[in-house]
Amino acid sequence: FGRLAKAFFEGVLIGGDVYRGAGGAAGEIGYLPLFDDGDDRNGLGPFEYAAGGTAFARLGRAAVAAGGGTALLERAGGDLEAIDAEVVFAAAAAADETARTIVDEVVGRLARGIAAAITILNPSTVIVGGGVSRAGDRLLRPGAACGEAGGDREPRLVGALAEPAAQHDVARRPAPHPA
Repeated sequence: FGRLAKAFFEGVLIGGDVYRGAGGAAGEIGYLPLFDDGDDRNGLGPFEYAAGGTAFARLGRAAVAAGGGTALLERAGGDLEAIDAEVVFAAAAAADETARTIVDEVVGRLARGIAAAITILNPSTVIVGGGVSRAGDRLLRPGAACGEAGGDREPRLVGALAEPAAQHDVARRPAPHPA
């Protein structure tokens, strides 16, 4: 399961047990070297910097600084620093094109990282958690693309689970196997 917030983590369950790896760091997908633009990432790995919750805020602020994103700034009460993932998703839901472009870009990056994990692990279920996962279909839309990368069957892509206990429960339930 993964949590989409300021940083990423992933847990890998094998036979119902958490797999920790040889050094206890299995599942650190935030450090996948998928995106590295050379920016100071403030301790975040390349993938979590490019596709985590802070990416929505960073791109929203950059859009405003470049002279666009007026709806983002309005939703943030005129405070550039108040632009966060929730503001970007709210503006996108209200049909703001700048916000929709940001969401599509970051969700595309997220899909690429999830597809990489699926390719390696071939899981039955991928759980995307954290506050941004409550964005609904816009976030879960990469499911089909992820399935294409993950072997002979597409995993369940589950989101909008607020409680870690609920995520753990879903992860332990077996996914239906294709006929």
